[in-house]
Amino acid sequence: MSQVDRTLTNRKRALKACDSCHRRGRKCERAPNEEKCSTCIKHDVTCTWNRVSIKRGVKPKNGSEPPVNDPEHKLFRSIEILLENFFESIYPVKITVQEQVFRKQWQQGHIEPQTSSYARLMAICALSANRIKSGATVSTRVFTESLEPGHYLAEAITSIPNDYMQPLDFEMLQAIGIVCVAAMESSDVVLLQRFLGLYHGALAQQGFYNERRWPQGISAVDIDG
Repeated sequence: MSQVDRTLTNRKRALKACDSCHRRGRKCERAPNEEKCSTCIKHDVTCTWNRVSIKRGVKPKNGSEPPVNDPEHKLFRSIEILLENFFESIYPVKITVQEQVFRKQWQQGHIEPQTSSYARLMAICALSANRIKSGATVSTRVFTESLEPGHYLAEAITSIPNDYMQPLDFEMLQAIGIVCVAAMESSDVVLLQRFLGLYHGALAQQGFYNERRWPQGISAVDIDG
């Protein structure tokens, strides 16, 4: 058996996909003693493993982490800064998320992982973090910890269903749209195409091309957008 054949035989699917494969929904395979997965080698992209995996299943009530909009959450202050930047520098030029309604949910709601509200929030944070890192902001924002747009984007993607055949609520559609903008601004063509397909497929599947089938109670800002 040749060295190439031996490498292909030993290559196994990674228990955890690298950051690039996870964002693009690709199969991630990593041969023994190789720092990069075969997919990243093939496409000549940077291969990193910085994403924090989300634990599945029911979380224990005692000692469980508070929701992200709880001041006790470790990311609360960072997210507050990202939201301030979003509504100052990005909204409503590209994204039509009604600020008053959103802030009411942020202050009074209970935003848990794997929900449409969480997906939209993480997508907003990813886009806002990208703008801060690139310096495209109205005001200067100071972070006491490292700013990782990829972390927020990965959290958003993980919370968004891959199948548009299942009904998606309006907040989830907004989350998908914001991920598309984040992908476009970071020149991630593969991610942009993937989520544009998901967005338009969901709109067609749920009949949202017909305004009569739009959800009841959405704001005038959302309708105009």
